[in-house]
Amino acid sequence: MWFKHRAWMPIAWLLSLANLGAVWFAAVPGEPWHATTHALLAVLFAVGAGHLMTRRLAPPIDESRVDRLQRGIDVIALEVERISEGQRYVTKILNEKLAPSIGPGEAQAIAVERKDPAAARVRDKER
Repeated sequence: MWFKHRAWMPIAWLLSLANLGAVWFAAVPGEPWHATTHALLAVLFAVGAGHLMTRRLAPPIDESRVDRLQRGIDVIALEVERISEGQRYVTKILNEKLAPSIGPGEAQAIAVERKDPAAARVRDKER
């Protein structure tokens, strides 16, 4: 990108200083809007120069670090999937053990209280 060239930093600082000097020249004849415009331009060029300097000082992204982060995220995703599978298995076992201990009417009432769509289908078929 053409704006990343290092020559833009001193250009932005020089434009900021020039506009700062222009504030005085515009204020002497009594032109407040003209002076305010130059002051605003001076601040904007200074902020832009500062942004260019900080972007220039930022370290480049290391590809090996990105690869390590990606591998770490993949490992975490795998572990989360294993935890989810274990949770589904435990839920299935608990539901199988809970169903025989209560009667069918009670199971249907519990499912209706939970607003279970499967229980609503069973209830509709019975009618």
